[in-house]
Amino acid sequence: GEHSLNVDVRSFEARYDAPGLAPMVVVTARARLLALPDRSVAAERTFTVQQPAAANRVSAIVEAFDIATRDLNTQIVAWTDANAG
Repeated sequence: GEHSLNVDVRSFEARYDAPGLAPMVVVTARARLLALPDRSVAAERTFTVQQPAAANRVSAIVEAFDIATRDLNTQIVAWTDANAG
């Protein structure tokens, strides 16, 4: 059947354990697979990816966000394929 994917980003942040250290990038999103046409929830899961930045520099932190976001997207796509069949 037809499904709709709803993704709600809950956190998109760089967390510092100590001042000056490279942060841990944390991206969390809730994915819901909705069955159409009634939009009932067919499946729901929260995904969290943590990616350490290589250094406490903007470029390294941006790169960590990029990696984390790609990883999260890959996980959501695999989960959607497994549950929408």
